[in-house]
Amino acid sequence: MRNHPVPSDGSGKSSMVVKVKLEGLKVYEARGLWYVYRRSTGEPLIKGFKGSREDLNNKLADPDFIQTYNRPRLQMRRAADFSIETLGGFIHWYTNGDIDRPLKQWTDNPGNIEGSYPKWSRLAKSTRQDYLEAFDYLRPEFDMPLAGITQPDLYDTRDKCAVKKWPRFADQMISALSSMFRQAVKRGKMPFNPCTGMDDAHQADPNANREWFASEWQFARENAPLEVLIPMMQARYAGLRGQTIVKVNRKQFEPHPLTGQAVRYYARKNKKIVFLPVLPELLYGRAEGPTRRWSHRGSPRRLGMGKLKRNADPREPLAA
Repeated sequence: MRNHPVPSDGSGKSSMVVKVKLEGLKVYEARGLWYVYRRSTGEPLIKGFKGSREDLNNKLADPDFIQTYNRPRLQMRRAADFSIETLGGFIHWYTNGDIDRPLKQWTDNPGNIEGSYPKWSRLAKSTRQDYLEAFDYLRPEFDMPLAGITQPDLYDTRDKCAVKKWPRFADQMISALSSMFRQAVKRGKMPFNPCTGMDDAHQADPNANREWFASEWQFARENAPLEVLIPMMQARYAGLRGQTIVKVNRKQFEPHPLTGQAVRYYARKNKKIVFLPVLPELLYGRAEGPTRRWSHRGSPRRLGMGKLKRNADPREPLAA
């Protein structure tokens, strides 16, 4: 994620060249090819480079190689050590310092630093964890000035991330950056959000989320254990998301004039109260044919549905 402006005296030519000795490298030639390793760890930095020693020296002076060479030193630096005008410094501000905390402390007790992003602690725990994992991957880029980040830079970084990690993680990284960059734009740190309009690296399988066949549902209804079947029925016949299913309880079900029952819950995604009619198949434990039936008496609150009862009245609502 780099732009490398060339110092100029106005004529378009470089006005100054600074030579820096790169220490701790092992350089050797074998069969006409050059290899460069980090002496302390054996990490390969250049493998099979073809050209003269002068060509290799030019390669070693390339900004991308310098970034790779400096990566261990940058990764040891805390985000708080960078200016807020840089990527690392703004990540520190946005995450209220959580980016510099040990991994196990990332999401349990979110940071709360005065003057930092005030809504960080209000984000869902899973969202904070996804963002922090994405930001941690970008540690080698923490010294990058925010104002110099462009969309081509982001595409380059995302594509490399998709290969090094996996495509969905790369898209998650761009999503995290986009959310943070919106705040940077509002606070005058960036002229615009360079993530806007970017396409995804991950291509979803169109068959991954296909609707189940009737025979598949029949098999699940007859064979799935209750703790698996209940969330499946809630998803199919009440349209609830996974994060809602694990928290909904029977007190959130109430009478509805058309379907008999409805569920009322707080949607964490958009911070709104949702009133959702429930299909009869869920209420009476029936779905496209005979199945097990439920009774609301003694139902586990955390599941929001009834306990299995062999002789339950099929007209008895699931949660009263």
